[in-house]
Amino acid sequence: ESPDMVEQLMSNPELSRAVDVVGLHYPLSILPVQKNETFWNQLWSIRQKRWASEDYSTYSDAHGGRCLARLLNRNYVNGGLTSLIVWDMLFSWYDSLVIPGDGLLWAAEPWSGFIGVQDTVWSAAHTTQSADVGWHYVQAGQGSGLLNGSAWAAALAACDADDPAQLFQVVPAGKDFFSLQSSDSSSSSLCIDTGACDDMDRGCAP
Repeated sequence: ESPDMVEQLMSNPELSRAVDVVGLHYPLSILPVQKNETFWNQLWSIRQKRWASEDYSTYSDAHGGRCLARLLNRNYVNGGLTSLIVWDMLFSWYDSLVIPGDGLLWAAEPWSGFIGVQDTVWSAAHTTQSADVGWHYVQAGQGSGLLNGSAWAAALAACDADDPAQLFQVVPAGKDFFSLQSSDSSSSSLCIDTGACDDMDRGCAP
């Protein structure tokens, strides 16, 4: 995984025509934005779809759920990544082995019939079930993007103009508080645990 990859796609038309999707493993961890601003800016200039072809890899408790929610949308805000493949889908090995509890679902003892539905499932649903087939992320700078400080917003919209979308934007409204404003001018406020993702695991980079 090298920042040179994007430059090669930009400078080599034949290579660009041959590639449809660019996959990045743990993009915000391996290529932090603060140290690779040029790379992340260049991602927006290539025609290929950009995916996180492996990401997350964090213990799936409430902390992990918050981090997955952040990754799902922050990847788009930074570089237009529109898909994320979670490692791993199903945690199904003994707790005594390496990296226990990293998975959307838990089934360490599958013969028992028990499957644990973790916080990460509900976290993913807050993004994936708020849109329908055909919806898309709103372009950065036109509803999605970085805000003041470390805040950011990601908005989804319907492609069909006859089906108006409710666009939500997260904006700072005071210490540890944010307000939600929609396209119909309704708004609400909520408290955010701003320290929830300060101590990041591998996949949950700032």
